Parts: sequence; structure tokens; C-alpha cells
Amino acid sequence: MLMYNKFKVFLLGLGVFLGFFSILGRAEVATPATEIAILIDVSGSMKLNDPHNLRVPALKLLINVLPEQVKAGIWLFAERPSVLVPMAPVDAAWKQQALRALPQVNSNGLFTDIEAAMTAATASWSGVQGNSTRNVLLLTDGMVDVAKDAALNQASKTRIMTALLPKFQQQGVHLQTIALSGNADSQLLQKLASATQGWNETVASAEQLERMFLKMFKQAVVQPAVPLQQGNKFSIDPSIKEFSALVFRKSDKFTELLSPSKQRYSRGSQSKLVQWASESNYDLMTIKEPEPGEWQISADMDPDNQVTIVTDLQFVLDPLPKYFMKFSPIKFRAHFTDKGALITQDSLLKLIDVRVKFSDGVNEYPDLQLQADPTAPGYFIATLDQPIEKGSYLLKILADGKTFVREVNHTLGILESPISLSSEVDAEKYEVRLSLTPDAKVIAENSLSIQAQLNQLGQEPTLVDIPQHGDHWQFTVAAPSGDAQMIVNFSAKAKTLAGEEFTPEVQPFVVDAQLFAPVKPPAAVSEPKQAEHTIKPVSETEHATATLEAESHSPVEASDPGPNWLMSSVIALVINILCGLAAYFVLRSLKQKTIAKQAQLLGRLS
Repeated sequence: MLMYNKFKVFLLGLGVFLGFFSILGRAEVATPATEIAILIDVSGSMKLNDPHNLRVPALKLLINVLPEQVKAGIWLFAERPSVLVPMAPVDAAWKQQALRALPQVNSNGLFTDIEAAMTAATASWSGVQGNSTRNVLLLTDGMVDVAKDAALNQASKTRIMTALLPKFQQQGVHLQTIALSGNADSQLLQKLASATQGWNETVASAEQLERMFLKMFKQAVVQPAVPLQQGNKFSIDPSIKEFSALVFRKSDKFTELLSPSKQRYSRGSQSKLVQWASESNYDLMTIKEPEPGEWQISADMDPDNQVTIVTDLQFVLDPLPKYFMKFSPIKFRAHFTDKGALITQDSLLKLIDVRVKFSDGVNEYPDLQLQADPTAPGYFIATLDQPIEKGSYLLKILADGKTFVREVNHTLGILESPISLSSEVDAEKYEVRLSLTPDAKVIAENSLSIQAQLNQLGQEPTLVDIPQHGDHWQFTVAAPSGDAQMIVNFSAKAKTLAGEEFTPEVQPFVVDAQLFAPVKPPAAVSEPKQAEHTIKPVSETEHATATLEAESHSPVEASDPGPNWLMSSVIALVINILCGLAAYFVLRSLKQKTIAKQAQLLGRLS
């Protein structure tokens, strides 16, 4: 029995060691899964707003550009929703099924039940999003219209704002909304998008749908890309396994791809490495195992042309919100990975220039350069402190490594509200005081009323009328317990100085444990945790002594002498020392292998 207990202690120590070793071996960074539910309005009003049913070619483009393993589903909706293609991982079979189903897109519906459509498409999403990104792409040309009774329509719209929206916020759902008509409820669609960090656009005509679907897709799915230079030229480095070039063209133009060795590819090219999809307005070309060097597309330049890539050398930008208030600082943080592992090798990183280019579609603004983060090896950081005027901006985050280039695009909306929001955190009471101050140059005195809606997953929303305190409106929110998150939505009504009623925009505020987390150096954070879980040596000695004394005064059967805790402690101590030594050599070996791999990568790119 004594030998058995010793063996148990040995197995326990071995298990701890193997568990520790397995953790060390998992160096790859998990890539969040992406899910996208596509909702297409097929109500009768589409006969007027989309008479040529241009939703079909727009959907075809969206289906063609969806990367594999993204989960996607398509729903049609009018008086009720129906599944066109079930939510599933995208692959060749999924795309074929989706393309075959497109003739079902029509304009025969009676009503526009947006509430039912969003509910049906997100029914499988429950709880927080975890390691996934959830998106809804909603196209409609009308208002919330569930019946001929205006009261029923208003009730449905109210449920969207007070029940569905808070749930989507808690579940991490981003709503990308498109209004295909001046008659659409633009205010509702804009609110749904901005409150969920999605994006909203109004399309003047159905002819713009292809490009708009592509823009919304890029809001939902971030894909690695390389920049297109003047003359439709782009660089392919040896780490790129595949690229897809999307080119918008005039119908009478002929598109060709010219490789670095001057080989020409066109729609009729016979090659297993080339896939070519053409429609009246665009070509989509996919090249597997591309030749490294400078490629060129023989076609007209177009701002929506793009080249996405499949590569082990990834340029990763930390997620950016879609909307910022005018005077809020914008923080950028980026890094590189090779096969999922963070690149920290100075000899490679010091060659890389990372900068942000800003454009509002007309004007170009000075670049913002990212610098190496002194506190986190491998990361590049920068903060934009200067206020940007209200409007929509295209951000191109470019990384130039001399022998390779990467690009990430991001659309940013700058909001300007006549109501400013500030917060004051009380870490001891675990609460935050929110203050809202109106601009007296815009809002008439005594005309403002503000209501807050407190949303927490699994609980009914709570409405709070915010009281006025002098020249501002103020109330205190108690933080939820544990890892729970509370989202505070605001609803404001006011009058302008001219006496016109309007609803000022105030962005939601998130209250969670991160808000109260103290900012400490990384080393200081881990020390208290280590101390918490460390057993004091005195206690161990006292426990071992007490056990030995008890054993010496207790009758024990010869067949079962009981565990020898002193010997077990010695064995455990030896195992811990061995684990520490093994961990040291494993870490050193892993570090040497990582350095060798990154040196090999640098050699390939040089």
C-alpha cells in the first residue's frame, strides 16, 4: 500500500508535468470563427426599388467571395422569413447550393417583418459569442411593416429596440444594414448598426448593390490582403499560397492577369491552378501556388478592386470599433504571426514599416505611423489624439516589410453629438458614475430628457430616467458581478434652439470587470496570483509532523501501513524540481526553435 501511495504521488506529479508541457506546446493563436446571417427583403415594394432583381448578382458576388470555413446562411423575408440556404460552414458544396437557390429571390411578399427575420436568423445564437464573430447583413427597402394596423407595426419596432437590440449587444452580434430606398426606416437601421458596432449604408439605386454587398462583407469578414498599386500592380511574396483578385470592369473590357514571368492568364486559361468567375460587372480570379514577384491586372483601375491572400505570414490588427465620437482617441495595435505564432524576432520586425492612411473619399490625410511597443515584443502601437471631423473614412493599415507587403482595410464613422458622455469609476464601490452634458449652443434649455436602458444577458432590461444635476444629467451604475457585462443604451429627446424636436445620438456604454481593472506592469500582475496559490512551508511541516505523530500513536494493520506523507512530500519535491528543470529546458528549446523558424522565414523573404 505504501508503494501504491508513492506511485499515486508520482503519477500526480507526472500529470502536472505533462499538462504543463502540453500548454507550452500550444504556441498557436486561436483564430476567431466568423458567422454571418444574410437577410434579403423580398416584399412587393422591391418591384419598384429593384425592378431588375439586381439582388441576385449582388448575392452571387457575395457567395463567390465568402472564404471557406466561414459559417454563413441566407434568409428571405417579407410577411415571414424563410431559409434560402441553412447556416453552415462555407465550402464548395455550400456555394453550389446557394447559387442554385438564387432564382427563389423575388418581390412577391406582402409585408416587411424585420423583427421575425432577425429572430429567425439568429435563433441558434445563444449566450455570449465566445471565440466567434457574429454578423447579420440586412437588406431592406421599407419600414417595419407586419400588418395594416399601425399600432402593431409600432409595437414590433419597439420590441426590436428594447428586446432584440439588447440581446444582440450581449451576444456580440454586429448588424450591417443596407437601406435600398429613401422610404426605408433609415433612423432604425442606423441605430441598429451603430449600437452593435456594425455599419449602415443607404443605396440610391439597385445598381450599387454589388459593391455595397462587398463593402458590407468586408465589414463582417477581415481577410488578409496585399495593396494594389498604380497600374493594378501587386506584389506576391514566397509565403503566399493563394490569392484571389476581384476586378470591377466595364462590360466591354477584357481582363487578363500577367505573372512576374510574363505568363498571361484569362478566363479561358486551361490550368488546375487557376479559377475564374465572371459576371457582367466583375471578374474574380483565384490563383493557387502563385509565382512570387510583381503581378499585374490588365483592367481599369477601380477603388473597389482588391487582392486577398492565403498565407502563413499574417498581419493582424486588433479589432477597431466602427464608430468613434469626435474627440475620442483612436488606438491602433497590430502584430505579425507565422503559422499562428507571434513573431518577435527583431531582425524581421525592424524591417517593417506600419502606418495608417486616412481618406474620406476625396481628401487624403497625413499618415499615422505605428511604433514598436516597448512593453510587448512583437507589437506595433499608435494613438490618434487629434479630433477628426464628423463623417465616414476609409483606413488602410499598410505593413511594408521591404520584401513583402500586407494591407488591412477598415471603414470608420466619426460621430458628433450635442451630448457628451463622461464616466467616473469608483473601484472600491465597484460602480461607475455616468454624466451627460448637452451643448447649449445646439439644445434648447429645459428641453432635454434622457433615459437609460440597462441590459444584462439573461435579465430583463431596466429603464432609468436620468435626473438633471445643474447643467448635466447624471446617474450611477453598479457593475455586474463576475465576468458579466452590462450595456447601457441611451435614448434622448430634445429641441433645437429653433424649437425643432430631434433625437441626439449617444453611443452605448459598457460596464464590466475590465473597466475596474488596475493598470499594472505585466510582472506585477502575476505576483499576487502566485502568492495566493502558494502553500506556506510552515503549514506543510506542521501537517507532516502532525501526521507522523498521529501515525506513531495509532494502531495500524500490517497489511496497510498507511501513506508515508514525509516520503511523499520528498517525492513531490523532487518531482517539482525535475518539472522545473524540464520546463526550463523545454522553454529554451522552444525559444531556440522559434528563433530558428523566424530566421528561416526572414531568409525566405529576403
